[in-house]
Amino acid sequence: MNASDCENFEEKGNFLQVIEDWRQYGNSSVTYLVVLDHSIPRLNDSSDILYIGYTENLGGENGRLWNYRYATEGNGNDFRIREYARRLVERGDSVSLRLCEQPPDGYSSHQYEGNLLKKFREEHWELPPWNSQG
Repeated sequence: MNASDCENFEEKGNFLQVIEDWRQYGNSSVTYLVVLDHSIPRLNDSSDILYIGYTENLGGENGRLWNYRYATEGNGNDFRIREYARRLVERGDSVSLRLCEQPPDGYSSHQYEGNLLKKFREEHWELPPWNSQG
């Protein structure tokens, strides 16, 4: 499963630049993907998806993008995702953000995230590398 296989997602550009521009996004509910510019091996097959997530508040102060932008080491997952994206970019890779504001089949953003995680696990025998494996 690659990002191109996921319905209704729109490319927003470089992940690190999007989080810098957090003020440009409203407080909307979205499912989102953090995507690498090439596929990487998984336990079964390969994928370009690094992270599958959802948020009830994408933009604005204390929204998901703001949290990624201003995360410190104590912020766990938000800090880790931003720092891993930075490391990949520093070595010459490209990391982008894709948003889905209208999930298919009447799903909520949270339900769509769950369906994508389930599909990813079924196809690759594990979750995306930046998602918790629990």
